Amino acid sequence: MTDSKSMYRTYQVWIKPGHRLFAYLDQACQNAKNLYNTTNFYIRQVFTSFGQEEPLQPLQQQVMSTLKEHIDAMNERLSEKNRSHPFKLPVCRRNGLLISNRKEGSSERKRACD
Repeated sequence: MTDSKSMYRTYQVWIKPGHRLFAYLDQACQNAKNLYNTTNFYIRQVFTSFGQEEPLQPLQQQVMSTLKEHIDAMNERLSEKNRSHPFKLPVCRRNGLLISNRKEGSSERKRACD
């Protein structure tokens, strides 16, 4: 796939409810859909939280606190080749004050974006 115009091929397979793998595959598809929707929700909440001047909404606060809580664990799980690009919470500006979600002890001014 070195070609810049990659082609993706998909196949649709219909499995009848009486098939022995139907329940397993139905649950796997449901889990995949839920993961996709949750990921889009988190991306949307983070994106909109850094584009507004008002205080964060409750769901945005919840998403940001969840990310702050788990970002170190996410960085620990990076593979060796990706360790040079750790996950970081974005820095935003609100009311002229630099707002960062870095750990205590950082030389930057600190304040949660919530």
